[in-house]
Amino acid sequence: MSKFNIIFLDIPYNIHEPNKDIFEKYFKNYRHSDWENGASFVFIDDSGIKYTLAVSEDIEYGFNLIYGSPNVNCYSLGEKDLLNNFFENSDEMIMPKGTYVSNEQAWLAVQDFLDNPLIPSPRIEWVTDDKIDWEQIQL
Repeated sequence: MSKFNIIFLDIPYNIHEPNKDIFEKYFKNYRHSDWENGASFVFIDDSGIKYTLAVSEDIEYGFNLIYGSPNVNCYSLGEKDLLNNFFENSDEMIMPKGTYVSNEQAWLAVQDFLDNPLIPSPRIEWVTDDKIDWEQIQL
């Protein structure tokens, strides 16, 4: 049986039924102080195949989304010109600035994942890992 396993911000339990109302306010009424822990949306289909959407936030750049499936792994695409400009985020990970999007765009991607986790949201742009020049990291 397919199921969602969602860990969202400070909500202290896994959410197995994707009720969008629980999440919407955190995007539409965005406050940086709510986003210390990020979010992890995981869908496991009937054959045990896993699809993921990880959401993190940065006060300066916005929201970073990473979509993963057996067929594709990609990052949200914000400003293409910043794709090969990197910084160390609050989780001490080196990330491309160009993979950050607005709270409104992040919410679109989350909505779409909850509706159909088998594909990345068609309502925002995505970039695959091989399009990011990780060798050019300069902080």
